[in-house]
This record gives sequence, structure tokens and C-alpha cells, in this order.
Amino acid sequence: MNDENGLKILGVLAKQADTQTSGEFDLYKGQLLDILDKAKKHILPLDVIEANRNRVIHEGLNPIADRLAGKSFVDLCQESAQHAYKFSTPDHFDLDDIILECEGILWEKCGLVGLGVHSTSSLFLNHFQTRLKKTLGRDKVFASSALLFLNPLDVESSLKDCIRLIRKHKFKLCHQDVLLKVLVPNEEVAIRFWQKVVDELNSQFDNRFIIIIAMGKGLSFPQNVITLPPPDFEKKHIISWVRTIVDKLLLPMNEKQNMTKTWVNTMMMDCSEENKLHVDLIYEHVADALEKLNSNSSLPTLHNFLEERKLCLDTALTPKPFFP
Repeated sequence: MNDENGLKILGVLAKQADTQTSGEFDLYKGQLLDILDKAKKHILPLDVIEANRNRVIHEGLNPIADRLAGKSFVDLCQESAQHAYKFSTPDHFDLDDIILECEGILWEKCGLVGLGVHSTSSLFLNHFQTRLKKTLGRDKVFASSALLFLNPLDVESSLKDCIRLIRKHKFKLCHQDVLLKVLVPNEEVAIRFWQKVVDELNSQFDNRFIIIIAMGKGLSFPQNVITLPPPDFEKKHIISWVRTIVDKLLLPMNEKQNMTKTWVNTMMMDCSEENKLHVDLIYEHVADALEKLNSNSSLPTLHNFLEERKLCLDTALTPKPFFP
């Protein structure tokens, strides 16, 4: 971005920053360049950029400059915020390690693959499946939205229902992977279920039939089911996620730090149960925040959201009067 066109765009943006001194503008230069890069990628097809990046930069910068020339500095900041929130989804909260683990396991694999995870949270399982589907390729994977459940009070019927559904999706293996998730109550049922799955999918096929088996902590998975690390959210994960969102806002550094600190502290209190972070509460907080920011991605919206959460916490912690 040091070429003449890049400098030209910075000049256009600087002129639009009517309320900013040249010194203040320099603080934002790196972030503005990042926005320009994102804008370029949206205007021009990715395959064209990859085919001839240098040519694309020179030919693409002028239309970007024209598009941004009429925008004020405030408008530009607002566009940056909208971009940050629009592309943030709950399935990106601290799933990097488990997804990397899955990529290594699934690399060049074909046929039946069992992935075991110690979690009974439907929110976690849904977000994990969504993120894994995105990683493997949206168009290359069929992912059932249903969470299958093996009922311990009626094992035979629920086993038959699950196998019937697996049999129904077998034909999809001709052209794509299949991804299912099932909640299993205990080790005995897990072993019976997995044996029936192995018997059902005993033929050779090029694509993968991936089954996520979810069980409670401390339970062992059937043989040949690969155990994944369980979700174990910590304060560092909250800090990382909050900072990723706040950093997209074009704000002075001290405001970013204050906002990050406020949000992290509020989220820690909002998502804790018995002094431990709770998976479902975290995902509910993240989903609620992103829903509000996607509908109106502005700094006041974020402030209002945090004030609402604080008010709910204060109300929950205030002792209720006792009337005999």
C-alpha cells in the first residue's frame, strides 16, 4: 500500500476528516489501510486478486478512492463497525483449538469418522458443528440441524430412529461429506450405538460420514472414536473475543481499552455460575450481543447492551425484601 494510488486514497480520507488534526489522523492511518484492503477484497473477486495481485491493486485502488471520497470520517468509522459485527458469529468464540484438532484428524481421511466430545450443551454442539462445516467447506458438507438423542428410557426405539436417519443420509456420500451430532447418555448405549453405525456404514466410500458423539464428563467413548478436547472457557478467551470486536472500531486507543475492560468484566459476571464460566451462558451472551450489534452496529448500541446486562446483574444480586 505504499504506491502512489495508496497515498492518493490516504489524502482523500485525510481531507474528509474535517474534525481531525493531522496528528490525530496519523493514529488511524494503519486502521484505515486495513479498511481499504477489506474494501478492495469486496470490490474485486478473490480469484482475480490471487491470480495477479499487483495488477489488481493498481487497477482496483482508483475505484475504491472514488467510492470513499464522498464519505465523512465518521461515516468511515461507522462502516468499519458494521463490517466487524456483520461478520462475527457465535461459532467463532474460542473454537480454534478444537477445529484445528479436527482438521488434523480429518486430513485425507475418508469413510466413517467418530469424534467424541465431553459436553452435553446443545448450544456448544450446534456452534461446533457450524464452525466445522465452514472449515471443511460449506458446499462440500451436509450438516443435519437436528441433535439426535439416545433416550436411556427407550434405548431400542431411539437407536432404531438414529440408524434410520443415518441410512437416509447415506446416499449423500456420493457427492459430499455428512456431519451429524448425537447426544448419548452413557458408555453402554454409546458402544451399542457405535457398533450399529459401523455395521450400517461398512462399505467403502470416498467422502466422510462424520458423527459427533457427545457425552458427559468422565465417560469413555467407544473404540475408534477420537476424543476431542472439551469446551473449557476461561477469562483469556473472553478477553480475546471482546478485543477482536472492539479493535474493529476506529476509536482512540484509550477508549478501546476502557470499552474492552468494561465489556470483559460485565461478561465475566454475566456468564458465571458458582464462580465458574458456564458454556451456555457465554454463548447466550455472545449471541445476544451480536444480534443487537448486527441490527444497529454503533457504539451507543454497545453501551446500551452492556448497561442492560449490568442492570440485570444488579437486579439478580439485590436481596429481595422479606415480608412475613
